[in-house]
Amino acid sequence: MIILSYFEDGGVPALGLTPAITIYDLSDDSVVIAADAMSEVATGIYKYDFVAYDPAEDYGMYVDGGVALDDIDRYQAGSNSTDNSASVWDFTPRTLTSFGTLVADVWNYARRTLTMSIGAILSSISGNEIQLDAGDYIEYNVTDLGSLVGRTKLWWTLKASKGDTDVQSLAKIEETIGLEYIAGVAAGTPANGSITVTDAVVGNITIVLAGAESVKLIENEGKAYFDIKWINAAGQELTLRRARALIVSDITRETA
Repeated sequence: MIILSYFEDGGVPALGLTPAITIYDLSDDSVVIAADAMSEVATGIYKYDFVAYDPAEDYGMYVDGGVALDDIDRYQAGSNSTDNSASVWDFTPRTLTSFGTLVADVWNYARRTLTMSIGAILSSISGNEIQLDAGDYIEYNVTDLGSLVGRTKLWWTLKASKGDTDVQSLAKIEETIGLEYIAGVAAGTPANGSITVTDAVVGNITIVLAGAESVKLIENEGKAYFDIKWINAAGQELTLRRARALIVSDITRETA
C-alpha cells in the first residue's frame, strides 16, 4: 500500500523535507512502523510504501513533516477507515422510535438558526482554517484558549503574510481599543471591530468585524494567517492560537 502526504509551507508546496511516518495497529494500539522516512515525489508530495499492510486491519497513521515547517503545517494524521455503513444499517434494532423524544427535542431546540453567514458558521466550527467573507458582517467564536484572567492586552491579528508588520495587517483588533488597522491602514472607526471575552476562566472569546470594514479586504481574496495573542498578569507576551484564514470576496459589495 502506498501512503501519500502533501505538505505546504506558507501556502506553497514544501520541497526537500524529510517526513517521518508512524503507523499504529488500532486493534491493540501497537506501533507497526516507528518514525520511518518517507520519500519525496514532487511538488510537496511524499510517499511511503507500507509493505506489511493488511487490508483486514485498521491502522492509524501520523506524519511529522519536520522542524522546517511551522506547527500548523507540520503534522498530519489519518487512517485506512473502512466503510461501515452496511454494518450500521444491518444492525437489528435500527429504529428511531427507540430514541423516545430525542428526534423531536433536537428539531424543536430553540437555537437551530441559519441566520449566520456561511463564513460565520464555518469559522465557529473549523479549528485549522476560518473563512472570512469580505463584505459581510463577521462574527466567530474561539473557545478553550485557556485562562485569560489577569490579562492586560488581547489581540486578534490577520495578515496576508507572516512577515508583514502589524501596521500592514489586513485586520488588527485589540480588546480595549477595538479595530486598530484594516487593509494596511489605521482604522477610522475602532468600534467596527471588537473582541469580547465571554468566559475568562476557560478562554472563550467572540471576535466581530463590521461589514463596512471587511469589504475593504475584497482585494485581498485568498489565503491569510491570523493569531490570537495576549499579555498576562506577569507581563508575558504569549500567542494563544494561530491558524490559516481564507478570504472570500462577496459578489454584492454594498454594506449599507
